[in-house]
Amino acid sequence: MSSNLKPNHTSSSTQTTDSLETTWHKIQTSIISAAHVHIPNKKFTVCNFQHIFSSKASQLHSYLKKLGNIIRQIKASIKHQLIIPISHNQTIQELNSSYHLNIPLIPNNYESLSEWISLANTEWKSLYHACNLENIKNIREQINDNITKRCSKLQHNPTSMINSILNRHCDPVRFDNIKTDTDIITETVLIKQHIQEHFNQWTASRHIQTQIFNSSWLDEYQPKANIKSDWYQHALTNFTEDEVSQTLNQLPNNKALVFLVLAMKC
Repeated sequence: MSSNLKPNHTSSSTQTTDSLETTWHKIQTSIISAAHVHIPNKKFTVCNFQHIFSSKASQLHSYLKKLGNIIRQIKASIKHQLIIPISHNQTIQELNSSYHLNIPLIPNNYESLSEWISLANTEWKSLYHACNLENIKNIREQINDNITKRCSKLQHNPTSMINSILNRHCDPVRFDNIKTDTDIITETVLIKQHIQEHFNQWTASRHIQTQIFNSSWLDEYQPKANIKSDWYQHALTNFTEDEVSQTLNQLPNNKALVFLVLAMKC
């Protein structure tokens, strides 16, 4: 990383003509370049142990994947005349004992593999349907639990229920730092003080210079001479029944019904 800092002309001191953003960008670029060279770039998957469905459904899905993988390898052996993977017989025995399946062991000859694939597919379908039934059962239980929780909340905590229905909640606001014209504030106490001072100044009463208002803006708020007040005499006149009927006749049926109800209320 040190060798990357030199070509970028990165200063090791804060006494520099570059801005803080520029200096940090140079350091960031140097670190990333060194990491790409010396740290192996490997992909990895994060194992989530919180099952979306029940543990039984997850286990059935695992058995389903194992059996499907074995069937694909047997088909590849037939197609390309490869060695028959008899080592999977141990996995088949584990599947049979774990979920009471009847998967036959893999035969040694190619002539019997087609029949084995047919029997294995039958067991795969039964395992697939069992997995789906377990998932449906779990989803139904979750729906019933949520219905029970909502009914209980509506009965014992209606305020929380109404807030949830109306989506009334306060989103948290986090300030890790505040950038001023001359500095960056990172301490929690100073950040709170700066925010409090900002809102105190924002909502504070301000002295209005009436002289500037009278000289520059007073004429803008005066009534326009070219607008006559007689134009608006009939603006608040009540609608007649003939006008309402004529307007409703020109509208579609659904809209006419709405306007009719509004007219009756008026």
